[in-house]
Amino acid sequence: MRTTVTFEGRLAADPELTVTPGGKNIVEFTVAVNERRQVDGTWQDGDTTWHRVKAFRKLGENIIESLRQGNLVIVHGTITTDTWIDKETEQKRSAQKVIADLVGPSLRGHIATVATPHAPGANAPARS
Repeated sequence: MRTTVTFEGRLAADPELTVTPGGKNIVEFTVAVNERRQVDGTWQDGDTTWHRVKAFRKLGENIIESLRQGNLVIVHGTITTDTWIDKETEQKRSAQKVIADLVGPSLRGHIATVATPHAPGANAPARS
């Protein structure tokens, strides 16, 4: 069973690209989600939840090209748990991450221009 989530928040830093030894791109980034409430007519920030997100292949490449720290984004994906042994303490550790299926700028906070990348060597369509 997969647990899916959708959330909106701000990029805590620019997305980071790593390449596996097999040549696959992995993009990772953190999204800060702040709860806001109106109390007695004044908006107040609540607690911040930090979501670590991974994206692969073309989605990751498009994220690197399109999004920067502070951008308001929407993420839809699947929650996974990474586990490892801490080298210093030899204790088992775990952390939840979201494997992104969809990521984009939130139009609540941005005006976006949509561009479709062309394959290398392809002729771009003429503009009228």
